Amino acid sequence: MSAIQCPRCGSEAYNSYGHTKNGKQRYICLVCNRQFVNGENGNHHFPRPTCSRCGKSMHVYMRDQNSIRYRCSQYPDCREYKKLATES
Repeated sequence: MSAIQCPRCGSEAYNSYGHTKNGKQRYICLVCNRQFVNGENGNHHFPRPTCSRCGKSMHVYMRDQNSIRYRCSQYPDCREYKKLATES
């Protein structure tokens, strides 16, 4: 059985910190204060697209049941956005 480690700093010092909406145990690192779920490292479910105008990464700015909307990280200088359907 492997020990639970913070994905940011690698510390094994953590506390339980509630549950996700899917019922998974959430933890908070006592060293860097990052919240995490064991075995998950962030945005692996939805890889971020790149902006077609400037080539920078895009950030999630809105979610609903059917889609995720991304906006350019250079907003408001670059006003490019993308709307991607989520898998149901």
